[in-house]
Amino acid sequence: MASKMIKNVVCSVMRGSTEESQHQIHCVIINKNHDILFQSGDIKQDYCLRSTLKPFQSAASINLGTHTKYNFSDKEISITCASHHCEDQHINTIRSILKKINLSEQDLECGFHFPFDKKNKTKLHSQQINKSNIYNNCSGKHAGLLAMMQHLNIPTKNYINHTHPIHQYINDYIINIAGEHPVEFAVDGCSLPTPYFSLYTLAKMYIQLIVAPPTSPLSTVYNSMVQYPELVSGTKGFDSYFMKLFDGRAVCKGGAEGMQSLAIKTKNHGYISLALKVLDGNHRGNYISCVTILYYLNIINDEEYSSLLDFINVNQYNFNQIKTGQLVCNIVD
Repeated sequence: MASKMIKNVVCSVMRGSTEESQHQIHCVIINKNHDILFQSGDIKQDYCLRSTLKPFQSAASINLGTHTKYNFSDKEISITCASHHCEDQHINTIRSILKKINLSEQDLECGFHFPFDKKNKTKLHSQQINKSNIYNNCSGKHAGLLAMMQHLNIPTKNYINHTHPIHQYINDYIINIAGEHPVEFAVDGCSLPTPYFSLYTLAKMYIQLIVAPPTSPLSTVYNSMVQYPELVSGTKGFDSYFMKLFDGRAVCKGGAEGMQSLAIKTKNHGYISLALKVLDGNHRGNYISCVTILYYLNIINDEEYSSLLDFINVNQYNFNQIKTGQLVCNIVD
């Protein structure tokens, strides 16, 4: 049994040398045996998983052989796990899926929002390209869901209705992986069901993702995500950068309202997983806390820590590009 470290984790927003705001961080790290190596806050409280669930929603489809029927590439599987930034590489990959399953962008029911990618955002605002639900950051997941419905010969119309039969397949798979029923399945930002589980349960799910047997649905998802990490978020996305940095040793997926999960093969602890929630839902406390906790436990080295901090850009600037302060994560007893 590994020893458990219980700490208090706070992300401070410094303006000058004084704390202006703070975010409480609840987090758990476990090993392959589900022993708790680190915890802060209430890890048994239920939180909405949001987009940290996406790899498992994708695996539910793979479990039924959808990817084989339509000959999906690893790139296409990766985008079904994505909260993508709507770069051209993302849009083109989703269109490739839709073409293979003989459906179109009009069949996506995720809703439209302006994307993170500045180039396509500008084109949409200037009407150089037409608004389409494909520019929703969840459109890859929805394309994967449409493929699953086509494979099962289930009508796709109104699939965002939670009484649609496709959700029973996915929800049952999620419950099986979690080993328990959620408090509830709520409505996600893209309208699909999203469950409430504890951070400890989420961490156990991500351990399964990294230690899954070869050729299993979870292993297929894992391998696709780490082979094509830029499909999971984007060239400027934390999840993509984290996976690229660890070059096949780690999977990483965030979610709205300050959710983050990852799993990594380490030298000192073997396989570990992390599940984290910024208690007030503010995403700015997310990445700095993940990185600081991993470094605190010697899971990542000095070079990796420095690289991740540079990517996160913990320094805060005003509109004149004058430094006003920085983000700091404190781990205390």
